[in-house]
Amino acid sequence: MKTYKTPEQQLNILSNNHKLLTNGQEKIAISMLKNYGYHEIVNGYQDVFKQDHNLSENFDKNTTFVDLANMFYLDMQLRAVLRTAIEQFEMTFKETVSECIAQKYGENDTVHLNRKIFRSGKFHKSKQGKPYSDLDWLQGRIRHALKSQDGLIEHHRLKGNIPPWILFKQLSFGEIKTYFALLNDSHLKDSIIRRMLQPEFIKSSNMGNSKTFLIELINLVHLFRNRALHANRIFNYAPMDKYGNSSINVVKQIFPDVFDSVDYSDGIGRTGIYALILGFSTLNNSDPFTTLEDYIDNSFLAKFNEPKYLIFISMSLKYPLNFLDFDKYLVQDVKPPIQAKKHY
Repeated sequence: MKTYKTPEQQLNILSNNHKLLTNGQEKIAISMLKNYGYHEIVNGYQDVFKQDHNLSENFDKNTTFVDLANMFYLDMQLRAVLRTAIEQFEMTFKETVSECIAQKYGENDTVHLNRKIFRSGKFHKSKQGKPYSDLDWLQGRIRHALKSQDGLIEHHRLKGNIPPWILFKQLSFGEIKTYFALLNDSHLKDSIIRRMLQPEFIKSSNMGNSKTFLIELINLVHLFRNRALHANRIFNYAPMDKYGNSSINVVKQIFPDVFDSVDYSDGIGRTGIYALILGFSTLNNSDPFTTLEDYIDNSFLAKFNEPKYLIFISMSLKYPLNFLDFDKYLVQDVKPPIQAKKHY
């Protein structure tokens, strides 16, 4: 069992046992360990700076605590940018669904909330053993939203009707995702997909693959949203279980000439930050793509000007290495043994 150690003791162990330099920045290091914790800063980012010592606990030569701290802050900035991009996606998704719902069913909440327009979804059991469906859960969340003291909801509630574009502002991302998933009108879903995705993408992919792609992208966005909101490490987050869930699996059918079997099995294009960038690039609203891709390309990757670190970070982001223009980032004469290739 590990015993508690003060930040001062933690720093001494890092310096003496793991060859991490402090370069006179002990006060800053101790302050950061107190404020954010050893696990967040050291355990979270040490792998980046151990490229020369895969089988040991030592950091690469000349690695300082400030290097770890800078990586910690850089990931914090990435989370903030990612939250902005996801917020842009979420607002677009809510607006698109509400507009299509209003066009199909009108603004009367007795119609657009009627159980008849939804599937039941999966069935579950409560802690008390009572069965309930996904639709039961959704309608319970909607009833809760309808009781909100929010000014807009209250204003329309007093009028006796809450249109979809007002209601959806109160629903969480998970709730609007479930609302969309349970709609039983396939033509309505197709309308939503056409408003979300670029027509050229739908034409080249076909509607079936496009529908699967958007659903899987929404699920991946939801996971990243929750991860970022809880201040968890984000640069190497790549959710994907052994069954391929929580990832965009249809990329193999949509982009057969972009990702080979090795890329696909490694999760490239299916999960991680790059999968979000790829997904956002297919949207009619370019804001989420521009927000995230511009930061990654012009700020985040530019911080790593040594090949071993750039490659490691790129792999953590699930970037295809042959898409990167290494000459743009590296300042050393030494170049990695990979030829740069432009994005498809």
